[in-house]
Amino acid sequence: MTNPVSMLVISRDAALVRDLDRSGQTREGLSVRAELGSLTQLNGHAIRMATGQDMIVVQTDGRDPEELAAIRTLTDAVSPAAEVVALADGSASLSEVLALNQAGVGRILPVPASAEELLDEIGRLGQPRRQRRLTLKPVEARRGLIIATVPARGGIGGTTLSVNLAERLAAPKGRGKSASRPRVALVDLDLQFGSVGSMLDLAESDAIARLAGEGTEPDETLLRQSMLDHDSGLRVLPAPVTFVPPDALRPEQVAAMLDALRSEFDYIVVDLPHTVVGWMESVVARADALLLLIDTAVPSVRQARRLIDLLSADRMTVPVKVIVNRERKSLFGSATRREAEKALERKVWAWLPPDPRHARAAIDQGRPLHSVGGPLARSIAKLAASLEKDLAPSAASERT
Repeated sequence: MTNPVSMLVISRDAALVRDLDRSGQTREGLSVRAELGSLTQLNGHAIRMATGQDMIVVQTDGRDPEELAAIRTLTDAVSPAAEVVALADGSASLSEVLALNQAGVGRILPVPASAEELLDEIGRLGQPRRQRRLTLKPVEARRGLIIATVPARGGIGGTTLSVNLAERLAAPKGRGKSASRPRVALVDLDLQFGSVGSMLDLAESDAIARLAGEGTEPDETLLRQSMLDHDSGLRVLPAPVTFVPPDALRPEQVAAMLDALRSEFDYIVVDLPHTVVGWMESVVARADALLLLIDTAVPSVRQARRLIDLLSADRMTVPVKVIVNRERKSLFGSATRREAEKALERKVWAWLPPDPRHARAAIDQGRPLHSVGGPLARSIAKLAASLEKDLAPSAASERT
């Protein structure tokens, strides 16, 4: 590589510094300088060493006000193209992570066990994020579309719809070199019974539980570090694995979360609980589409009607699309369908057929329905295409 990435590492770990000095120069495309100490100890010397570096990796403590102040001084002094990476304790709280982000840290990594581990991780990160950021967003501000799935009752298949709708929205559009892949976020806000993570066979995460416990309002950087990657291209914020009350989040936190995600993604699919909680108002106020999932049984229709009335109480134009799940659409209509539409004062927008065999296979394998096939997968793919078409004018109007 003609222009290697230059990296300065400042660490209190003498063994790590010694090993980096020994092995760092052998990595192709990476020039490493390691210094023993902390930012506060090295003071102005650290800034002189950091000048001209592409990446500055600092072992630090997000609870120490002096170190946070030293990081702010460093990030103000170095080139805007340089990235500051913090090595922090694996048990760092969300408030510590947020403090480091606000001080100017671009990424946070756990303290490595060896120099090789750190260099491998840096290699996976690629070139400094601040340089890449210049190409992530167009000149126009991104405003992603928010699609929320609201089940009329528990066990009706809301999460199955959320997961597979998000996966289809994230599928490449077009062919060959002209193909594009929308950026899609999937957020599981069914705090007590959410199963998005397990349906996609993702690692467990307690990011939302920590967020709720500390009362932090997340920003783009904090969410980026909390979300998990799925092979389909989705970025996922799963429900917590530890118990939290359904109202553990504040409306301001949910609002900040969705606003931050809007600036990063084309679509944000939110899986909601069937229980109404206070913070749901923040979702409804921002939703471009609310997918109300029902069956045509009388109790489900009645509950759906109550949800519509509640959700639209302060927003008369709330964009509710009624979807009947696990029922086949009658060719000539039926009395049951007509009664349901009359009670809801809305037409049924889509029907999803019963397909327990493929749905179970997808769940057991931890894979999206598209990879398994079947009539439900095809119906959700059509639903995703219809939703993209319906929401396209809304997206275009935001850019004008």
